[in-house]
Amino acid sequence: MKILGVLFLAAGIMQTATPANLAISTYLKDGFNPAAIASDSTGNVYLAGSAVIDPASQTMSAVVAKLDPKASQYLYLTYFDSAASDQLSSIAVDGAGNAYIAGWTTNPNFPNTSGALGTAPRSSTDTRAFVAKLSPDGAVVFSVLIGGATMAQASGIAVTPQGQIVVSGIASSSGFPHTSGAYSVADSTNHWFLMELDAAATHVVSSAT
Repeated sequence: MKILGVLFLAAGIMQTATPANLAISTYLKDGFNPAAIASDSTGNVYLAGSAVIDPASQTMSAVVAKLDPKASQYLYLTYFDSAASDQLSSIAVDGAGNAYIAGWTTNPNFPNTSGALGTAPRSSTDTRAFVAKLSPDGAVVFSVLIGGATMAQASGIAVTPQGQIVVSGIASSSGFPHTSGAYSVADSTNHWFLMELDAAATHVVSSAT
C-alpha cells in the first residue's frame, strides 16, 4: 500500500506541474560548440567555446559570440587568437558589456599583452592558463597568460563591481605563484588556484593555491 500511495502522489504532482515556457530556441553557427554562457543587463547573450575554421581539415578555434536578446542575429563573432590549441572554459560580462574569458593554451605564440604574469608554453603538452577581455563590439582589449611558468588551466572567471578579475582553475605542475599571506600548498600539482587581477590585468592582487 505504501508503494501505491507514492505512485498516486507522483501522479498528482505530475498533473499539477506547470510546464516551462520556452522563450527562445535557435541553431548556432555550423560547427560552433559553446562551453560557457553569460548575459548582460540588456539581455544580450554571450557564448564562449570553439568553432570550425577550416571545414576541410575540421580545424577548431576558440570563439566568442554575442547574440541579441532574441538570439535572432550575431552582434559579433570573434575568433580569439585563431589557434587550434586555445580552449575557452568560462565567460563573464561586466555592466558596460565587456566580456571576460578564461581558458588555457599550448600556443607558443599566444598574444600575451602582459608578459610579467605568465610565460609562453614551450611544447604541445605545456598548458598555460589565460584571461582575456573583449570590448562591447568584440575587439580584444587584452589577453594575459597567468601562473608564471606553471602548467595550469583556468576553469572559471568573474568580475567584481570594482572591475577586478577573479579567475579559478587547476595547476598541473608545482610552483604556481601565491601572494604573501594567502593560503597555499607546498606543491601546487593537481591543486586548485584562486587568483585576483587588477582591472587592466597588469598585476596580481592576490593568489592562493
